[in-house]
Amino acid sequence: MKIDGVDGKTTVKTVHKPRARQMAFWNSVLPQIIALQSKPKQTVKEKYGILTWSLAIAASDQRATKECFYNIARFPKVLGCIDGSLIPIMRPSDDEEAVYVCRKGFHAVNVQAVCDAELRFTSVVSKWPGSVHDSFMLQNSSIGQFMETAGIDGWLLGDSGYACRPWLLTPKVNLTTPSEDWYNTAHCRTRNTVERAFGLLKSRFRCLHKSGGCLPFNPKKCHQVVYATCHLHNFCINLRLPAPPTLEDLTHEDGISYQGPLNDGFKVRWFQSVIKNCFS
Repeated sequence: MKIDGVDGKTTVKTVHKPRARQMAFWNSVLPQIIALQSKPKQTVKEKYGILTWSLAIAASDQRATKECFYNIARFPKVLGCIDGSLIPIMRPSDDEEAVYVCRKGFHAVNVQAVCDAELRFTSVVSKWPGSVHDSFMLQNSSIGQFMETAGIDGWLLGDSGYACRPWLLTPKVNLTTPSEDWYNTAHCRTRNTVERAFGLLKSRFRCLHKSGGCLPFNPKKCHQVVYATCHLHNFCINLRLPAPPTLEDLTHEDGISYQGPLNDGFKVRWFQSVIKNCFS
């Protein structure tokens, strides 16, 4: 998992007192998670995160990932779905308070994540205040930098808050053909996995959602809690633990459409060929 810009120790507090066996379990797991955050960044995996490491090294994993996503809505060559999500935090100090006020009017950190078809997070970046736009986080992340230069045979799926790039496909606007409508439908169904992943994460750890209040820590520690809960979320998925009920309002967050100059993905010939060859 991507650990970007956070170090130090993490303490996770829960509202409800767990049973002794549960406490022993978490006490054995959390030190391993904290240790991951303090390791020096020396390998490609640690530099770019699990996603880019697997893209660069494990071609078989790429094929398996593409197949899993294809089975959702027949959208080809998908390597992951990306989105940002707001995590409510307590009011920071006065000198930095303004930048943490998100578009919805509360104090938050904005978390960027990529997930696979099983709702497992393959890359997480938690270091930005709530006022930062999703497209800005991607442009300044190692995932974006890697995909820009690596020439990978595949792409990420994102919502209209991102620029459409040759390696990042977003919904098409001004639909004129049935193929374009089919493309958008398949895109929506496939990309929904990242919204469901965030919804499941916040259902497991309600402190990450406004229904549970907010994280009562300074921003740096809040980022550490986000990383720890994402690790635990993946751990639960790997063990096939039952998922808690997911509330309707946890599965989608309305964002702001991208208005910048980088929508070159719509202009290249292969974008139309993807729609023509795969959705006709």
